[in-house]
Amino acid sequence: MKIKKEKSENKLFKRIGSVAMASVLVASSCATALAQTTDNTNDYVYGTVNLPYADYYYGELNTVPQDATLQLTADDKAKSLREDGYLDTISSATTSKWKMYGPTYFSPHENNDGGGYIYGVGNCSVAIPKTLYTEAKELLSRENKTQCNNPLLDIVSNFTENENQAAPSEYKILNGDGTLTATYDTEVKHIDATTTSSIANNTTYGHYQLDITDDNLPDKNDMEGAIFEAIDNNGNVSKYALLHSDNLWFRSGHIAFAIKDNFVVHSANTLKYKQFADIEGKTITKVKYFVRGGDDLEYTTNLYCKYLLNNEQGFTSSGDTVFADNAKISFTPNVPTDSNYVLSSVTFGRTILTPNVDYTYENNVLTIKDTENTAIGTYTLTYSDAKYANTSTTVQFTSTLKDGDVTIENNQIKINGDVPVSDYVKGITSITVNGNKLRSSNGIFNDDGTVNFDAVIKFHGQSIIPFPEDGDYNIIVTSSGYPTVSGTVTKKSEPIEPTNPSITEPSSTEPTTPTEPTTPTEPTTPTEPTTSSTVPTTTPTKPNPTKPIVKRTTVSLNKYNGTLYVKGSTTIRATVKNGKGKTTYKSSNTKIARVNSVGKITAVKAGKAKITVTNNGAKKIYTVTVKNPVVKKSVVLTKGKTTTLKITGKIGKATFKSSNTKVAKVYVNGKIKARKKGNATVTIKTNGITLKCKVTVK
Repeated sequence: MKIKKEKSENKLFKRIGSVAMASVLVASSCATALAQTTDNTNDYVYGTVNLPYADYYYGELNTVPQDATLQLTADDKAKSLREDGYLDTISSATTSKWKMYGPTYFSPHENNDGGGYIYGVGNCSVAIPKTLYTEAKELLSRENKTQCNNPLLDIVSNFTENENQAAPSEYKILNGDGTLTATYDTEVKHIDATTTSSIANNTTYGHYQLDITDDNLPDKNDMEGAIFEAIDNNGNVSKYALLHSDNLWFRSGHIAFAIKDNFVVHSANTLKYKQFADIEGKTITKVKYFVRGGDDLEYTTNLYCKYLLNNEQGFTSSGDTVFADNAKISFTPNVPTDSNYVLSSVTFGRTILTPNVDYTYENNVLTIKDTENTAIGTYTLTYSDAKYANTSTTVQFTSTLKDGDVTIENNQIKINGDVPVSDYVKGITSITVNGNKLRSSNGIFNDDGTVNFDAVIKFHGQSIIPFPEDGDYNIIVTSSGYPTVSGTVTKKSEPIEPTNPSITEPSSTEPTTPTEPTTPTEPTTPTEPTTSSTVPTTTPTKPNPTKPIVKRTTVSLNKYNGTLYVKGSTTIRATVKNGKGKTTYKSSNTKIARVNSVGKITAVKAGKAKITVTNNGAKKIYTVTVKNPVVKKSVVLTKGKTTTLKITGKIGKATFKSSNTKVAKVYVNGKIKARKKGNATVTIKTNGITLKCKVTVK
């Protein structure tokens, strides 16, 4: 899918090249050369600029020596990286995620659909040779626009000089042909991840998904970029650039990428793939993260990228089979002739079945056993091979129930057969309510098949209420291995008062004109009036009605107290029985904590507040204690040593600043490095609060 690029004053360079890039050749690091050329900080102007991905990564993927000679006619060397499918603009349809990577620059889609464009690395530190900077600025000042075949003048025109012209801890150097060198960073941390990294094929997020487990991984707000290296069977090394959102996740230890077109994530984002198209059969040996303001991280790995199967290849079953002890299903392989696939696992739901106990597999025939781990439903078989990617297939062991054997009656699933309703509920895979398919079915039905009208579904931090108010709901339920059932359920809250009192007065409690009795003798005990139309012969006794039964409203909470840090939030859930009208939430002190109409509490400043939850006069109180974030008030280090400040209660991003960087340098992740003897104060701003830590270097 071709992505339309956003017009933005921050977007530096927009050129679509026509030259295809088959692969990116390995580049040796130029850090040593950079170190030699940047010793004299007076030779450079230091500042920041927004860099498209192609310009940012070109120097990381290739050997780029420093050359300050002005070259307006030089070709755009990063042209191939700007082609569709490589490193051009990233478009995201996922709400808000496109603007949540700290080091990027971006803008929303033109149609305001909630998505946005990520253009590249924002506010990247760049050093420009003074002579080159002066020449470029003079050209830009001319009335007639100077022709330039490369990004040089675009970069200079959008460059912002630093107020402090001391050399930053890391930066790229701009050359006269518009290229930028690799990042000059004196500190790179090397970590062996050969036993703490893994790679999987054909996941939800890419053809390949790489996972690294390590406590040093950068936060999404510090992850400026990343590359990895891969080696083929002939010893040739290639480098590959990784893009925010496409490849780099919020959880930075997870990396995913596609090698073919039309790989769509979450039914929205189509991954760029062309630079990874040659990865099959190679081994990823190194992953490097560029960390803004901190040490770059380089992980050693040994991750073989298996060859993928074509869409038509894999294992197919002979069809579904009725579940029973020793029930059989056969499978037919369609795999490469040089493969040697074996069945590696059989799972039922989230349960991994045990071979020779729960099942057997011989000659491509699966025989299922009737055990405590097996039942009617869907089974997943996974096959593995040393050279080719794992492949999976699913099959159902079904019930004997037919359409009509499962019904919804009186707000309950009922089954005409020997199958327990609890098994049907356990196997539910999807539920649609009034035409809306729920993202989760958990909790909608109880084990006995009754509807849980109070169900609340949690999805990505959001609360979804399937049955928000009284009324009828059309519902469709699908359960693996069983017939699909549909019907209508009705939510009806209990009334506060009965519609009719249990005892009512007769319409004629006393006759208008009582008739004297025929016999003059007055009865000892007057008789009750009858229901006939005959006028009563005696004066009827007036009934004494009892008081109507009124059900009392009760309120209960899922929790009654808790602690928040400033700017943090939590939601309390109220359960109301025999309620009337809306449930209200009120804070005793909005300067301490605020609460909205659905029970979400937001901490404002340190202190205590009481949240009163009320419905129809019934009340319950939730007590919230709000605290400020906490950090060490002082640390003592010896020269050359480091420590990382941990903030208890940090909400969102924190900033760190040292009062004396010559004594103690502090990085964006809170890491402090002792540089020379003396004292310094690190100021931390987080949650809208300012904290201080005294640093003593001995």
